[in-house]
Amino acid sequence: NDILGYPIQVICGEEEAATIYKGVAHTSGGTGRRLVVDIGGASTELIIGEGFEPKALTSLKMGCVTWLEHYFKDRQLNKANFERAIEGAKQALAPILDNYQRIGWDVCVGASGTVQALQEIMLAQGMDEVITHAKLKRLQKQAMQADHLEELDIDGLTLERALVFPSGLSILIAIFELLNIDSMTLAGGALREGMVYDMVEELQQDDIRARTINSVQSRCQLDVEYGEQVATTALQLLKDCGGDTWLEEPQAPALLECASKLHEI
Repeated sequence: NDILGYPIQVICGEEEAATIYKGVAHTSGGTGRRLVVDIGGASTELIIGEGFEPKALTSLKMGCVTWLEHYFKDRQLNKANFERAIEGAKQALAPILDNYQRIGWDVCVGASGTVQALQEIMLAQGMDEVITHAKLKRLQKQAMQADHLEELDIDGLTLERALVFPSGLSILIAIFELLNIDSMTLAGGALREGMVYDMVEELQQDDIRARTINSVQSRCQLDVEYGEQVATTALQLLKDCGGDTWLEEPQAPALLECASKLHEI
């Protein structure tokens, strides 16, 4: 308070989870129900939501720093430590398992530095950016080639992430195995973005595509009314020629509308 000159509000785990989901929902596309995973230093948030509404919020007291101190305290990267860390994470996840499986999800999104670090490693090693269980186990084998944590050297792993990499990896492997996740992608935002969208009223818009179009129109000083006329005409022409029967791309009308509104660019 004294240093910043502003009152500090400490939020609870559930509120943190809700804010994280808000950041993910406003910065990530896709439809259907999503499972969001955010592995922090001392807690892990798991949220299921659809659109902008969270349906299940959980904050667990496990993180890459606490798991490092608990399961890798001796700095040994051996099989026994990894197995203990993974099993410990599964035990922490067990109470929410039934409820989360009952609600279900269509896509899984990671929103933490741990997930970002994993994606950077995979890209550096020539893999694609989609995280799978097989890739996580491959990275575990690479980590176990180093005897000590201080000797850890994996292509794409930065120095500042190396210390908490094995513990974060263990937690994510446990989440994949217990929740039977096929694949995970990296979210465009998380806690910070969620806070921004909470504070800035004009950013609170349900349609991400519309918000982006409005932003580009404003930035490029386009004639918005004329763009609307072009879009209306283009969509009517598409309808008149039976576009919905021969266009294989389901997003085609939406893409046509966006292109029409931005055609001056």
